[in-house]
Amino acid sequence: MAIDRAIAEGLLEVTAVEGTGSNYGTRLTVRSRVDRPLRLAIPAGTVFGPAAHRRGNVQRMVVSRLVEAVVDSLRSRTLDLETYCLDAELDPPGPDDYGASGRGASVEAASGDVQAFFEKVQQGLRSISGRILLTGQGSFSYQEGTLTERDLALASCVEWQAVSGKPTPVLAENLPYQVALWTLANGLDRATLDRMAREYEWWVGPTPSDVVTCANAFLTAAGASARFR
Repeated sequence: MAIDRAIAEGLLEVTAVEGTGSNYGTRLTVRSRVDRPLRLAIPAGTVFGPAAHRRGNVQRMVVSRLVEAVVDSLRSRTLDLETYCLDAELDPPGPDDYGASGRGASVEAASGDVQAFFEKVQQGLRSISGRILLTGQGSFSYQEGTLTERDLALASCVEWQAVSGKPTPVLAENLPYQVALWTLANGLDRATLDRMAREYEWWVGPTPSDVVTCANAFLTAAGASARFR
């Protein structure tokens, strides 16, 4: 059952929303309110928002990869989620922004465009993974004619690692991926990104060309018309 439905039906409550120490992670604690095991799904595109008194002032976090778990009868469980920020222009969430013990947090599905962004990019990378060979240190090789120019652009924007012997893309903590999401959701422009880069010390000077190229490669893979300029 999707988490937003489980909460709406009174089967589950959120008791804590915290950071994980990573800029791209959220630690969620939930508690079952039913006397049976609850199979829970947190799909990519699930959005965690701040308590009512901070909405519109604090960033919302969106889950970028499906998490499935079982929450035991009337018990709590803590889950680490891979998340990205949905609101470039707002302040990062602080310890009290999601309400006392996290119970003020909103949980909802993102817009269809945002859900499709995660699904289509990850689908594209899964398709590419069967046509490349890992060569060490996150790089890869491929046979001529097996990747299109679009495939190659997308594949070059992520690190790759071997999981069960298969090339697997690493999408956690990927700044161009975050830039692409901001562009899709908020119409992010170059001036705003450069201001944020100075504030958070991402880089010195103008936006690096690889950030622009990869953000647009992700948007192209998602079938989005938006482009970062």
